[in-house]
Amino acid sequence: MRATARGLDTILAYAFVKYPDIIRKHLPIPENEDIAIGIGIGYAKEDAKINQYRSGRNPLTEIMLMEG
Repeated sequence: MRATARGLDTILAYAFVKYPDIIRKHLPIPENEDIAIGIGIGYAKEDAKINQYRSGRNPLTEIMLMEG
């Protein structure tokens, strides 16, 4: 189930990628696997300035091609 369906918000967390040794102390990620991206999950503070920003989005048809 998606995080938002459970009342949670998510954000890309580049800092997770920068410190793989710390992440591996807490999660069972083998040394032979890279950590490519992190996702922070939690409850958004709605009145925080950063949470008011909305970026423009291109339609999926402009950025992705799926062939069968």
